[in-house]
Amino acid sequence: MSRTEALAFFILVFLPVLAFWIAAVVHILTRRRDLSAKRKVLWIAGFFVAPTIALLAYLAFRPSRPRGRASGGEGSPARSALDEIAGLSTRHAAGEMSDEEYTRRTSEVFGLA
Repeated sequence: MSRTEALAFFILVFLPVLAFWIAAVVHILTRRRDLSAKRKVLWIAGFFVAPTIALLAYLAFRPSRPRGRASGGEGSPARSALDEIAGLSTRHAAGEMSDEEYTRRTSEVFGLA
C-alpha cells in the first residue's frame, strides 16, 4: 500500500469509524441515564473486547497461504481452466469434436457434470 493510499484509508475509513466509536462511548457515559455505572462499564469494556476478539478470530481462522486470484496467474486453477476451455473451443471450431462432446467436456471443466 502506498503512502497516499494509507493516508486516504486513514482519512476516509479510520477517522470516521473512530469518531462514531467515540460518540457511542460518550453517549453511553453521558446520555444513558437508564444504565447503572456497572452496566456502563460493561458496555465500554465490550467496545474494547469485541474488536480484539474479532482480530483474534481472524488470525486463528485465516487461510495459511493466499489462494489464486480469479484472473489467475501462471499455474493457478483459474488459468488452467481457461486454457482448457480455450483448447476445447479451438478443437470444436476445427471440427475435431462434436457439439455433444464439447458440451460434456466444458461441463466437466466447470464441475457441472
